[in-house]
Parts: sequence; C-alpha cells; structure tokens
Amino acid sequence: MIGTTDDRLLIDRVGTDAEPFLGYPPKELLGRSILSLVDDSSVAHMLGALAHAFTATRAVATAAVAVRTKGGQMLRCEAVVVPLIPPPTSAFALFPAEPDVAKTLTDVQRLLQRFSDRIAAIDLTTALATAPSGAEVPGVTRLTTRELQIVRRLVGGDRVPAIADALFLSQNTVRNQLSSVYRKLGVRSQQEVIDLFRVTFSHEPMGPTSSK
Repeated sequence: MIGTTDDRLLIDRVGTDAEPFLGYPPKELLGRSILSLVDDSSVAHMLGALAHAFTATRAVATAAVAVRTKGGQMLRCEAVVVPLIPPPTSAFALFPAEPDVAKTLTDVQRLLQRFSDRIAAIDLTTALATAPSGAEVPGVTRLTTRELQIVRRLVGGDRVPAIADALFLSQNTVRNQLSSVYRKLGVRSQQEVIDLFRVTFSHEPMGPTSSK
C-alpha cells in the first residue's frame, strides 16, 4: 500500500491497493492521520521514521510497525517513508513484514525480491506524490499506481521499450496499461497524455537518494 500525507500528516493520496491490503476503500483513508493506521505501540516508531527522513539529507527511512485492518486484524508491517517538499509532507509505503533470515537459495531469492519491491515502492510513491489532482486532470484519480508510474516515465521522455525494461514488464503489458490510461483520461495518444501531465510532473518533490 502506498500514499502521501500533507504537512499535518493527513493522508491526501492513497493507492488503489489500500483496500485489498487493509480493507479500507481509498476514500475512507483520505483525510485520516497516517498515525491512525498504526497501533498505539507503533506510533513512536512511525514518528521516528518521519523524523529520520527529514533530519537526514534526502533519506528514505524505514520502521517496523503494527497496522490494524478495517476488520480489526493486526498486521506486522514495514513502513517506508520518503520525504517530500515542504516538510513534513511525505510519501509512504506499507509492506507485510517477513523474517529476514535466509537459510536456503529460495529464502535469498525471496529477500532479493523484497528489496526489489522496496525500490519499486519508492518509485511508485514519487509517481503518486507528483500526480495532479482530479481538478487539474479529470480522471486522474481513477488511475492505478502502476498506471501513474508508467505515465510519469512517459512524461519524463521514456517510450514503451524503455518503460518496459525499467519496470520489468513486457512491452505488451505497458501498451495495455497505456490503453487503460487513455480510456480513463479521455485521450487517444501518448502525446495527449504528455501534454496533460507535463506541467505537473515538471515540478518534482524532494526525492530519495539513499536508504538506511
């Protein structure tokens, strides 16, 4: 699950993956404090990650937290926090926690995949944070986080082959995602998408350059 918060730590954007992960439709999370998602015992850990992200130089911070689902179930998660401008505006990602002990080749492969997922999440949170509002681009709130990620790379100058390589997708998958973007935004070409998003994506927030 990924999202962004405003300078009061209220969730102002959230990915469509919120509902399958925590049971909350995205609209129920908008306007809620990010701290309200974690158990009382984890509030200090979440605040510590936020503090680290902003006191370190353009850093990405992580924390182990307990998150409560809409149904009341407690999930052990890893939170990834990405600082944005102005502070304390931030982007975040939540992942189910897993043991870090690697005993077999399969365990190593799984841990490498987890690392790859974290890197992908940082890219996704940046895409979500730089996305325009529904008032600026009608239909943008219907885009999935993956579609936003592809759009961001398209506006940045990448084309289908480069996007596919960067995101480890097939070119057909990227084209299918773009077709979905066209339908949701009411456009018919890559250039029309670029024209819609270029001004918004030209103002980049603070991005991560290191992790800890």
